[in-house]
Amino acid sequence: MFQQDKNIIDETNLLKGSNNEFSGLVKQALAKDSFFGQFKENDETKMLFSSRVEGTDWYMFLEVLTKEYTSSLNALLYLIIGVSIFAISCLDDSNLSS
Repeated sequence: MFQQDKNIIDETNLLKGSNNEFSGLVKQALAKDSFFGQFKENDETKMLFSSRVEGTDWYMFLEVLTKEYTSSLNALLYLIIGVSIFAISCLDDSNLSS
């Protein structure tokens, strides 16, 4: 990862963190080319994604709150439900008029 400020160096060892569930997921991820898992941290559920960087021995990890990841999907689901209910009610009204 690129960081312009040379004084900021993150030497976090993901395998030796205080969250054993997270560390276990990292170990699983390192055994695969791509990985997805969920874990709890501070009473919040988070998702962990990883992918091996081709041609290197590097892995890329992404950690995101589950509610952030699913919020746009939930909004889309609610929109689809609303449109479906509206369409069904319109169809019922047209059938009653006939």
